[in-house]
Amino acid sequence: MNPKYIKTTLSRSYQRLIMFLMVLAIVIAGKLISTLYIFDHELELTNSNQNPIMYVKNYFDLDIIGREDAYSWTKPCSFRPNSPQPVVLFALGRSGSSITWDTMSTLTGQRNIANEITGGNPWSSIEFFDQLQNDTVYQQFSNWTIQRLCHVQRKGMRKDMDGIAGFQWKPFASTWNHPYAIKGLEAIAAANDPIVKVVYLRRNPLDVKASNL
Repeated sequence: MNPKYIKTTLSRSYQRLIMFLMVLAIVIAGKLISTLYIFDHELELTNSNQNPIMYVKNYFDLDIIGREDAYSWTKPCSFRPNSPQPVVLFALGRSGSSITWDTMSTLTGQRNIANEITGGNPWSSIEFFDQLQNDTVYQQFSNWTIQRLCHVQRKGMRKDMDGIAGFQWKPFASTWNHPYAIKGLEAIAAANDPIVKVVYLRRNPLDVKASNL
């Protein structure tokens, strides 16, 4: 084989590799800049500028209300009149719920997060609903779904840019018939100011099984 041809081929391969690495670096830099901007903006909105490390730690907390005590959602709350639209996403694990919410929130406004407040597995779901039933404060709120949605809508980090606001509810068989699950569903059905939108996401069982391999 002609050595000149080999040299030219290797040169082109290196060029392609360098171009790929440059594009990858630009994408990563863009993501980093975007993330830093969001955190800076939200630090300002939440007056957390003096303690950004604690804010970042709390940002990933599973509490849907975010940055507040566990009883914050029980405080009086009224929905904002225009937006974001309150939504509950029902979806089991490995069903594509996160990407579905990302898509819905992006298409309707600003991308945001819907946390799994009712538990990410059957055991944590049982714990969640039993706590609603047994806690002397929580048990007063048979309309816990509406209370939660209201606080998420009003206290969302970018509520003026969000098109939807809400949470995920994993409908496990172990808790689907729980008294407070039924009360939560009844509260959603009765809500009319605003009407709460419900999205029920399903995935082919074979796809779910394959995604766990």
